Amino acid sequence: MIFISYSWADSVFARHIARQLSEQGHQVWIDYQNLNLTEPLAPQIASAIRAANLVLVVSSPHTWLSRWVQFELLLAQLWCKSIHVIRVPLEAC
Repeated sequence: MIFISYSWADSVFARHIARQLSEQGHQVWIDYQNLNLTEPLAPQIASAIRAANLVLVVSSPHTWLSRWVQFELLLAQLWCKSIHVIRVPLEAC
């Protein structure tokens, strides 16, 4: 499963990537489709990262200001997950 980490400022691009990966047959975890907003968020995110084979970081200037992205990357590193970074095209920023 691919966990997608991104800043909400880049949500249009992140959703586009998630859709493309899903259409190619990959199982994707992205917050807007998988989070239950009536439950605490951090344990859900941690569980998804633990189950993921890959953490895909959608990178832009906004990414590194996001506390959630920092939290997700910390967990991915803690659990030795494969981390790949994809840059948001400049015209999308």
